[in-house]
Amino acid sequence: PIVSALDIAAQPPMLWISRFLHLIGRSKVYVSFDIDALDPSLVPGTGTPEPGGLTWHNALTLLRAVFKNHDVVAADIVETAPIPGTQVSEFTAARLGAKMLTYHQHRKIL
Repeated sequence: PIVSALDIAAQPPMLWISRFLHLIGRSKVYVSFDIDALDPSLVPGTGTPEPGGLTWHNALTLLRAVFKNHDVVAADIVETAPIPGTQVSEFTAARLGAKMLTYHQHRKIL
């Protein structure tokens, strides 16, 4: 089972996020965030840009819920591809990583 981009676009965030949390169950979680899940307007430097991808706030809401409700044991961010002359993609990936670290540190109070 998957949560599709159409599900995300058509449903309120907490509905598809609840469905996603149910799908991953209660086990320990390794978060591997493929940066091309975000809309390319946020991260143009990726190997496979995905028009209609997640917004920044959708991604943060999802990650906050995962860190709050699951035992996240590790995380990574993949697929950033630098574009000469701009660091927007790298900066966005770094900010996402910082958010995940913060969510992990404060998971009990989210």
